Amino acid sequence: PGGLREVRDLHALGDCEPVGRLDGHVRDERRRARGAVRERLALGELEILRQGLEQVRERLLAEMAEAYIHVGEPKKAIGLLKRACRVPDWYKWNLGWAYFHAEDYGNAARCFEGLDQKPGDPRYVMETQLFVAAAHINKAESDASLGKQADADGSRAAAQRAVATLKKHQPDYS
Repeated sequence: PGGLREVRDLHALGDCEPVGRLDGHVRDERRRARGAVRERLALGELEILRQGLEQVRERLLAEMAEAYIHVGEPKKAIGLLKRACRVPDWYKWNLGWAYFHAEDYGNAARCFEGLDQKPGDPRYVMETQLFVAAAHINKAESDASLGKQADADGSRAAAQRAVATLKKHQPDYS
């Protein structure tokens, strides 16, 4: 069958359904098409909602982890932050802080150094370099106490680089 015009021509010859019925069929098809579009829009909205809920979940896990750090349970915080960590620097920073309080200075330094924002980026918090340096200094002391002098020297050098980076970007920092 051709278009609506051809159907009207056939109707005039009596070989077809009345035009009103066809118009009803077209309306039904349009309703079905609109319904399909609405379903797709609803699925898109559901996906946006799901993503939003996932972000809320991650933030809540990170908030709970921060509370665990404050009450002296950094290992619980580490578990929560590993579940929450989906790249944002805030999670990585808190995970580094939890490792620091758990006296796992190597992982603390890796977290602080692994932030997406780097020294020189407009949103980077330069004081993070102090945490990097502190983690490396504590790791150096731990390594030295275990007789790992080469590792201790490497950690001390990393701490010095962190402080130098801070001074480079904020020469007046004291």
